[in-house]
Amino acid sequence: MSVLALVFAAGDGGQLGTQLPAAFVRVGGVPLVVRAVRCVIDSGAVDRVIVAARPCELAKARSLFAADSARVGALGWPGMSGSLVFPDDVHTVVVHDATRPLTPPTLVASVVSASVACDGVAVPVLPVSDTIKRLDPVGTVLGTEDRAGLRTPQTPIALPADLLRNTRLEIPGELEVPALLDQLGEPVHFVPGDPDAFELRTAWDLQLAELLVST
Repeated sequence: MSVLALVFAAGDGGQLGTQLPAAFVRVGGVPLVVRAVRCVIDSGAVDRVIVAARPCELAKARSLFAADSARVGALGWPGMSGSLVFPDDVHTVVVHDATRPLTPPTLVASVVSASVACDGVAVPVLPVSDTIKRLDPVGTVLGTEDRAGLRTPQTPIALPADLLRNTRLEIPGELEVPALLDQLGEPVHFVPGDPDAFELRTAWDLQLAELLVST
């Protein structure tokens, strides 16, 4: 039985303050998608990686991994709608986002181990640390949410391949973790997340990532 990873590289880079697609923006001179794939491979828990890129960027994505084509492939995205097809020997699928390029390899191994152990969906989460206020439509504060039961989901997610084979999915150009979990409609096993697995959404996030890789 093998483990396959899907690394989504189809997001837009506008919010990062660049004209490049997000996955090809560089941190420390290395494209985000390359860093994300490296963390998956370095985990030692994944046998093969498929990079999901927009069709117009598919050739570029493939060129980045040409030297490791035996382990890393690429497919055009968006365009996947319905049940996903994997080789019969794939037991577990890891879903990761290229915009989380500093994810520790140990986190990948952790979610794979948890998914195999519970034969279900494993998601890394972090406790919500900010104070959350509940507002009405005109902006009046109605109260403060209890943070004790709130968590922020991250990627990578690990889940049985059969669950994706048997579930009809609608995934747009960018990977949204909550939407994916809602579509799966399965109980989720939570594992401790990692602050380094933060998502690069803004120019400030990009600057933070640059600082972290330079220290």
